[in-house]
Amino acid sequence: MALTKIFMKVYSDSFFALCFPAVLFFLSLSATPCYGRDVSFTWTANPEQVDGYRLYYKTGSSGAPYNGTNATEGPSPVATGNVTTFTLYGLSDTETYYFTITAYLGTEESGYAEEVVLNPVPVNYPPTASDVTLSTHEDVPLTGVLPAGDAEGAPLTYTLVTSPTKGTAVIPIRS
Repeated sequence: MALTKIFMKVYSDSFFALCFPAVLFFLSLSATPCYGRDVSFTWTANPEQVDGYRLYYKTGSSGAPYNGTNATEGPSPVATGNVTTFTLYGLSDTETYYFTITAYLGTEESGYAEEVVLNPVPVNYPPTASDVTLSTHEDVPLTGVLPAGDAEGAPLTYTLVTSPTKGTAVIPIRS
């Protein structure tokens, strides 16, 4: 008996699968990132009897061989058992991962599902700012620069923490 090959469609920057109708049975696999770079997978059970599923993973580049080694559950492939959900723990948040799954019965194994790509977690560096102290003489207007920046280019919001003891301070909004 030949097992049904597993197929799926994955959208860019998403971990949800879309199954397309066809003559063959389509098994869908989706991965949802969790905290700590644990990745949870869910798929539809194969309609044919199976002993279980094997989850393959790797870093580096797309395609076989799937020779990942850094998940807590062990090297690729990880035998998930005869379940339709599974979580891999302990993955790096700085690596791109490639995942696929197969169904197996005894020594027979289906073909790989379409690959799911998990991109690195974007680094969000905090903005940087420098303290500024400005002073002037009475009745002499003063302008200054508030030195700050964001490595990712996100817009910054400025807040006056301490009002001046005499006079007024205004932080104009610039586009």
